[in-house]
Amino acid sequence: MSSLDEEMVIGTPEFPEYEKPRPVQSVEEVAHIRTSGKGGQRVHLGDTVFSKDDLVNVFRDVFKPELGEVQPTGHLGETQPTAERFAAPAPMGLCAFALCTFVGSLVNIAARHMKNTSIMIAIAFFYGGAVQFLAAAWSIACGDAFGAIAFSSYGAYWLSYGSIVSDSFGIVSNFNGDSAEFASAMGFFYIAWFIFTFFMFLFTIRTNIGNMLLYAGLDLIYLLQACAEFTGKEELTKASGWIGLCVAFIAWYNAFSDIALKQLTFVTLPKKVSPLAPEEFREKTD
Repeated sequence: MSSLDEEMVIGTPEFPEYEKPRPVQSVEEVAHIRTSGKGGQRVHLGDTVFSKDDLVNVFRDVFKPELGEVQPTGHLGETQPTAERFAAPAPMGLCAFALCTFVGSLVNIAARHMKNTSIMIAIAFFYGGAVQFLAAAWSIACGDAFGAIAFSSYGAYWLSYGSIVSDSFGIVSNFNGDSAEFASAMGFFYIAWFIFTFFMFLFTIRTNIGNMLLYAGLDLIYLLQACAEFTGKEELTKASGWIGLCVAFIAWYNAFSDIALKQLTFVTLPKKVSPLAPEEFREKTD
């Protein structure tokens, strides 16, 4: 008898040789649940052995999204109605952030001698701002506090930036041509976002490398932008632009890695888990 056969009958009633283990019909029939095999990959329900992955797939839609618990049922084939589940909002918010960062960075490095920031008004309002606010609302519905804070905050950043560069709000004109005072105000603006992003970065160091690089790079952008405003050095603005281009591609990578499923595409984008991540998170991510 193999080791697997021995595991299947340990702790279970003795059956005649011709009688095969029958499927479990109700919760009451399961005297106890145990696991065996490497990493507990085999789950024993009564006298029947299941693969843990198969059980996860079967009960995937039975779990409560907000609690991670199985709905109470009287029979394994009967489930209570579950709450409506939303698609993951992170790819949508990351794409909006990435595109605005990409175009804004091209302006900062003066690509093709373009320095006029008016092009940022439309995408800051209707993509970077509006779409990230939608992603934040979906994150709240999904119970993702970090995503809700990140997308609502950076959505507000792009709306604020669009308001500053738009003549309709009269923010620049209110400084009455005092460029030094306006530069100081913008420096304070970027410093505030630098502080906020630094704390957001701290919350990513135990997730994956993509998130860490995204927030570390974004934090460096805000710091360089603030220094550029305070010192008036154009080299710092261009440096922030080059880093911004890298951050934009990292954000796109993170977004597309979430939607590049093996069932839909031949190209998948893996995520490298952070070396500081806890062991259970590392196993889940892998």
